Amino acid sequence: MRDAGNLAWKLGRVVLGQNDDGLLDTYQTERAPLDRCRHRRHLVSNLTDLIQDSPESAPLGVRCSD
Repeated sequence: MRDAGNLAWKLGRVVLGQNDDGLLDTYQTERAPLDRCRHRRHLVSNLTDLIQDSPESAPLGVRCSD
């Protein structure tokens, strides 16, 4: 939703002539760091799930799902 809101207000200002279309170029620059952060969190979550589901993790005291 934030991505849509960010793009919407910028597009609105350009359409109304309040900014030039260069404002739209800032969208990718602003969102890229957040996308990288989301990607890292997703990878960590997946790795954590894999470790917890591994039979080798049980002796280490990591709780495994049934």
